[in-house]
Amino acid sequence: MNVISLVLLVLLIVLVIAFIFYAQNIKKNKQDAESLFMQAENKANEITANAQRDAALVRKEAEILRDEAEAFKKEARFNLREEEQKQRREIEDEFKQDRKELKETEQRLKQREEVLDRKDDKLTNKERSLDSKEEALSKKTDTLNKREQELLEIEEKKQE
Repeated sequence: MNVISLVLLVLLIVLVIAFIFYAQNIKKNKQDAESLFMQAENKANEITANAQRDAALVRKEAEILRDEAEAFKKEARFNLREEEQKQRREIEDEFKQDRKELKETEQRLKQREEVLDRKDDKLTNKERSLDSKEEALSKKTDTLNKREQELLEIEEKKQE
């Protein structure tokens, strides 16, 4: 064989070996890429699972907080109603007390008015009595004056 053939044969063998190494390198790179892709996919799945778990926890926390807020609102409404009823009772009690005091004051005024009416009646009766006595006294005075006049006239006649 000649040298050219031999060089071509060696060259062919080198090319085949290079091709085999190249093919193996491609295969290895492909496997590395697939492995890297699988790792990335696993990591993505893990991140997705963690995110879903975290989202579920957040939803649970949000639900718990919502329930707590609702319970707080209910308690606040209840306390507000209780306070409102308490204030209403206090106002009603105050109103009743004021009304009672007003009635007592009215009763005292009515009693005073009755006492004053009785005193007025007594004074009116005394005034009438005094008027009657004054009238009687006036009549007696007139009668006495007339008698005195008559006596004077009689005395004058006697002296004449």
